[in-house]
Amino acid sequence: MSLCKDSMSWRNIFSTKYLIPISGVVAILIYILYELLMYYFSKLFGYNFKRGGDLNIIFLIFGVILILYNFLPGWLFEYISKLKSFCLKINNLQAISILIVLTVIGLILRINNLGSLTFWTDEMYQTYAALGLIQQGSPVLPSGMVYMRSFLDTFLIAQSFKIFGVNEFAARLPSALFGVLTIPLVYLAGKEFGNKRVGIIAAFLITFSVFEIVWNRDARMYSQFQFLYLLTAYLFYIFIKNRAWKVIPAIIVSFILAYYSHSQIWIFVLIAFLYISYINLRNKTYIKTYALFGVLGSIIIFSLLVFVNFLIPEEVLESGGKIADITVLHYMINSFHFTLLTLITVSGMIFLISKNFGIFKKENNFYLLINFFVPLLIITIFPWRTPRYAFFIYPFLIIIVSKILDYGLIRNGFDSEINRIFNNIKYKLTDLSNIKTIFTILIISLLVSELAFNFNYENYYRYTYQGEKISQRSSQFIKNNLNIDDKVASTESLVTLYYIGRSDYLIRQSRNESDISDIYNAGLNAYSGAIVLESYNLFMLMVQQEKGWVVSARDDLNRSFIDPRVRDYIRNNMTYHPEASDKKIEVYSWGRTRSDKSFKA
Repeated sequence: MSLCKDSMSWRNIFSTKYLIPISGVVAILIYILYELLMYYFSKLFGYNFKRGGDLNIIFLIFGVILILYNFLPGWLFEYISKLKSFCLKINNLQAISILIVLTVIGLILRINNLGSLTFWTDEMYQTYAALGLIQQGSPVLPSGMVYMRSFLDTFLIAQSFKIFGVNEFAARLPSALFGVLTIPLVYLAGKEFGNKRVGIIAAFLITFSVFEIVWNRDARMYSQFQFLYLLTAYLFYIFIKNRAWKVIPAIIVSFILAYYSHSQIWIFVLIAFLYISYINLRNKTYIKTYALFGVLGSIIIFSLLVFVNFLIPEEVLESGGKIADITVLHYMINSFHFTLLTLITVSGMIFLISKNFGIFKKENNFYLLINFFVPLLIITIFPWRTPRYAFFIYPFLIIIVSKILDYGLIRNGFDSEINRIFNNIKYKLTDLSNIKTIFTILIISLLVSELAFNFNYENYYRYTYQGEKISQRSSQFIKNNLNIDDKVASTESLVTLYYIGRSDYLIRQSRNESDISDIYNAGLNAYSGAIVLESYNLFMLMVQQEKGWVVSARDDLNRSFIDPRVRDYIRNNMTYHPEASDKKIEVYSWGRTRSDKSFKA
């Protein structure tokens, strides 16, 4: 008996002093193994496996924190404990004060250097539509096409142009302001679906999320649609919960405005139907069972899809001018921040569901889940959808995660389950609160590392899969050296037209279904009206009969919608201008000599 007690005591000491650092070593080893697998797979099979976001970075940071566990100063744990106590006792005045600070910080993050980047392709649609609305009273593009998509965004950008002039800052300002308004709205929703702590955590996460900030700084409809969808869902929940008929007009107005932002608002009709059905039939045992299996199935499918996207090779997925591996699932894993949120969400749900199916004890939990998982699974059916199409459901993920963090880290909701697990393997965790402090430090470290005041090209490309298609430097160089009879060809004609004032040819040889919408009226681009060089022969005909300039983002010129022969000819036979090019933009000329005109920088 004494030997058994001694053995238990030794194990507890080992658990306290060594198990956590050893877990850190294991995490580091997983990081190393992950890196080696990625390296050797690319060597053995000749292609690069897509990394699962920055999952490797999570293992690295987590491992380092665990290894340093015994060396962490005591004041750090005391501070976290005081912070936890503060959160448990937070009052309305304190919560509102924190919310005001977060909103001000969110405003700074969203408008700082807002006009520093040139427009990318999709922003040009909205910009030219707004110009058409101002100049002609209709959202007409240069090609003559009437662009009615997201008319609300077009209208707001047009008003911003009237006040601040036609520039990148003015075009992006409406989105930035909607992004700022989303912060207090997320707080209200988090408070309604949970409590003040959940609201503050959710507001904090959405304030500092770089993914959120980047799309709040984009001259498209995604930011305003996210706000309006969340507002519609929030008001609808208030109506159902309180039978508050007076909010019906607000719901209708919010829904209509959301419709004029993005057609995906119709998904909410399905959400409303599912929630009303659940509320009316919740006392039926079989309905509860079906709902349970439906949510569990969604979580499993979602987890499997994320896992598959960790491993599928990039080159196998690229085809026909579109990179097929860019799907909505990347919304969850395109940075370690989102990978972490995914892990917390899935693991937290498993805990909640395993605890007497507690996730269904409150209807708001079910409402949150269907508002996130149902749209995500619907949109994922379309493999060409990019992460921004799921941007509108991001606040629901944030609120779900905030509830889990509040339940697990602040209210100690998982303690009994965790202790039971370790008791089964004969370990007694005497410092569980300190272990949770480590998780808190990890989460804060990852979020802080995501902060960015300078939205440079690499950061922008990473989070949006887009990037600058032309630079101020390259466009100014071409304008300074452009002859009257010169032609301008590019891989993004609308952007070129805006910054250079001329766009004669669009270089695009792909004729797959996803690109057909870019071509109409005997080979003219639907948006800019530029002639589409849809074959190598047409490209060579242009080269032989004309002279002028080619400008392209390096990544675009490498894409599969460019015929390799066209790409090789441009890079090997045309005159490269390093003074106008950089690591992201390439500028070439053909049919010209320096005697035609001295090139001016």
